[in-house]
Amino acid sequence: MNLNTKTSAITYNLPYNTNHSNEPQAIIIDVEASGFGIGSYPIEVGVAFPNGDTQCYLLKPEHDWTHWTKEAQAIHGISQGTLIEYGSDARIVAQRLNSLLRGQTVYSDGWSKDISWLAKLFESVDNTPLFRVETLTKILNQKQMDNWERIKTKVIQELGLTRHRASADALILQHTYQRSLNIC
Repeated sequence: MNLNTKTSAITYNLPYNTNHSNEPQAIIIDVEASGFGIGSYPIEVGVAFPNGDTQCYLLKPEHDWTHWTKEAQAIHGISQGTLIEYGSDARIVAQRLNSLLRGQTVYSDGWSKDISWLAKLFESVDNTPLFRVETLTKILNQKQMDNWERIKTKVIQELGLTRHRASADALILQHTYQRSLNIC
């Protein structure tokens, strides 16, 4: 991702069959944060669509968002300086997410954390999400869950995405989900 761009749309052309008319077409969301506990806040939101398109939003910290851990930064690789320089205001990101996802259900593999960070984002700007976030496991059957890590490992190798970033993680999950449909 080019950090000079506040939002990005990236398409990766990997073969997978998205024509599963009886299966739900999942929109995947992932959130990177400043830390892992109380007081942590969202710093990046990534969304991956069934067609492979992604959206990514870096967030400029709100004035009262001060919690920061070097451990989290070591995982996602985003510095506070990068957020200040390239991040978008929380109000703009909340509006863009609502515009992009209005009326949709989106899925997260880290639901309990992602939902709290999204709540912090929307609450900080007195806005309400116009989309619903569910746990990804809600749309997976046992066979998909049993094969998930194997498929995900293969997808990661094929995509060659080594950075732990929101849009990359969402894209990996999207491809893993699509491929898991083929084993049902």
